[in-house]
Amino acid sequence: MPHFESLGRGAWHAAAVAAGVRLIDPSGDPAAIIAAIAGCGVLLSEALHGAIVSDALRVPWIALRPLVPVHRAKWHDWAASLKLRIAFHRLAASSLPECLHASPIAACGTGRTLLDRSAGSLCRVARGRFVDRAARALARAGLAAPQLSDAADLDRCQSRMLDRIDALRRDRKRLA
Repeated sequence: MPHFESLGRGAWHAAAVAAGVRLIDPSGDPAAIIAAIAGCGVLLSEALHGAIVSDALRVPWIALRPLVPVHRAKWHDWAASLKLRIAFHRLAASSLPECLHASPIAACGTGRTLLDRSAGSLCRVARGRFVDRAARALARAGLAAPQLSDAADLDRCQSRMLDRIDALRRDRKRLA
């Protein structure tokens, strides 16, 4: 399951086919995404939300290190709440636009705009090489030991969440 930005910039459908894995589109229908994750033996995910849903459904997952650095810190925040240490596995960009969006060129608005305007022609550059590298990275990651939070830690976090929702409902009624 790629991050939705990677899916839009990359060639993840082709990389998944080449690696022999089923791609779950993070921009699809939520019910279909949840059903697809529930049907996995192990989920390979660059998308944090994929790992969160997988963990909640008790489906083991393998963390793929997000290509864009800004997406990495939130993984550690979530993991800390569950007393987990994320074992990231390297992911290779599946297209040149995806690779460039993960580089310092995309750090400024002008760079991102230029990349977005050039995406059509950039995706054709060395397409096969990028797809092959991404497929090999997926296949390697698929051999790793999957992770899953401790059931007691997940229960503790879910209870805290439900308590907070109840408190919000009570406050809303009191303020109305």
